[in-house]
Amino acid sequence: MTLIQRLSVHHSLKGLAIGFFLTVQTLFLQEKGLTLWHLGILFGAFSVSAALLELPLGLAADRVGRIRLYAWARLVGLLGTMLAIFVDQFSLLLGVMALLGASRALDSGSIEAWQSEQLQQTESAAALPRRLAGFHSLSALAMAGGALAGGYLADAMTPWTPENMQPTEWNLIAQAIITLLHLLLIPVLFCEPAVIPTTRSGILAPRMKPALMLAWQLRPVRRLLGVALSLGMLLFALETYWQPRAFALAPSAGYAVFGWLVTGYFLAAAAGPALLASLLKRCSVSSDRIMVVTLLLISPALTALALQSTLPGFASGYLGVMLIAAMLSVPMEALIAEHVPGPVRSTLYSLLSLALQAGGVILLVGLSWLVPILGIEGFWLALAAMLLLVGICAHLDLHRERKAANARAKP
Repeated sequence: MTLIQRLSVHHSLKGLAIGFFLTVQTLFLQEKGLTLWHLGILFGAFSVSAALLELPLGLAADRVGRIRLYAWARLVGLLGTMLAIFVDQFSLLLGVMALLGASRALDSGSIEAWQSEQLQQTESAAALPRRLAGFHSLSALAMAGGALAGGYLADAMTPWTPENMQPTEWNLIAQAIITLLHLLLIPVLFCEPAVIPTTRSGILAPRMKPALMLAWQLRPVRRLLGVALSLGMLLFALETYWQPRAFALAPSAGYAVFGWLVTGYFLAAAAGPALLASLLKRCSVSSDRIMVVTLLLISPALTALALQSTLPGFASGYLGVMLIAAMLSVPMEALIAEHVPGPVRSTLYSLLSLALQAGGVILLVGLSWLVPILGIEGFWLALAAMLLLVGICAHLDLHRERKAANARAKP
């Protein structure tokens, strides 16, 4: 298979497994008797575990091999999924979510860094963002397929569901099977040199301090990390509370409704990068500017979502937010490929993922107590106001940077 075919199979399998899980990611926990407060703490445990391990494991990927770390990510994720099926106690579920967070940290940036290096050898700099957008769209479509199938799986398996088993646990079983297949195919899909490349000067060896100093010195990367922190807060706010909010609006809705909503979520996530790729063919816009403009659009979209009081209106607003948010992944990944040298790229991807996870920690551990007070809709409105402020600050920072660059360019 060609590189593009192998990467396509990878993104399809990974997306399919995620889709089966996300259809019921909070429903299966609520079926175990957990409250909204419990959900915030559990997903906060996931974020804390991932955040603590992001940088050490990103460094390990640069030093000992990205594909090896990714194989461990799939293995640990498989173990966490299987344990989630059988564990019911809140204290034990905290451990399961921490294990899944470790899997996320192992996954962080390993394949993305390998993918960027391989594509830079075959694609032009102008074509790279469009190719990345294509993979993001393919991954989202695979997630949509898994979500759609997952929405019907629980009902379809009802005749074979034991009394001591929750219907949504069939989704976790399906995810485990796909993850196992993905794990077995890793030697076929990826091939990495035994010696990790370094720069000619040898200065940027894969070590933590040079990577962190590089991130601090590069203004576009600093701005990227700030946007990633805000995006993490948005994604965790939606992933944790959208299903309880939808259930409150339509308490009699079946599992299939949630499956269709998650399917729409991923179709929107596929349409966002595809739309952006189409726009980039017609006009040349820097990745920095795309990132800032997209961030500014998220706030009014989230406000509209929070104000919905019917399930159809909620569905439309939810898909609109995801369409816009999904566009952010393309300029963020393109900025890493553009500014960060290959030998420390996995570490910088992990730093980016750390910023995303830190946003989740801040939101779920530090601010989840506001949900019972404000309600989910009020919580989202407060987050929309904060995202608008961050977008304005990022825009002003970009403007100052361009103004300084123009001043330096004048004789």
